[in-house]
Amino acid sequence: MIRRNLLTLAILICLISFNVGCDIVSPEPGVGQIKSDLIGETITQGTLTWHFHALSEYKDVTIVDSIREGNTIEYDVTIELQDIFSGRQYTADILMIYQKSGTSWELFSIILMSLREAVDGGSV
Repeated sequence: MIRRNLLTLAILICLISFNVGCDIVSPEPGVGQIKSDLIGETITQGTLTWHFHALSEYKDVTIVDSIREGNTIEYDVTIELQDIFSGRQYTADILMIYQKSGTSWELFSIILMSLREAVDGGSV
């Protein structure tokens, strides 16, 4: 009888411990998630328009700054891009806002700060 009660107690402790771990929030978005979240998005400034087609277009992605408050994260991101069709290079400065939804972070908004073409295929 005591052995049976101890076994039941041990099983309950394991189940409770398992359920406590279920509320773990996924890590904050990093460069990989930023790149993936932008695929399919379009940004426009003046006469320049950039459509994010593929991961191979990204030459460099830098999180310049971030602000977190509650369930919201704002990233100031600089992205060096190369057009997969023409080879032309561009730089985009973007504010990306993420919000926590349940246990994951989801892209909420994209604000384009600047989009410019590189001069002579080099740095802007």
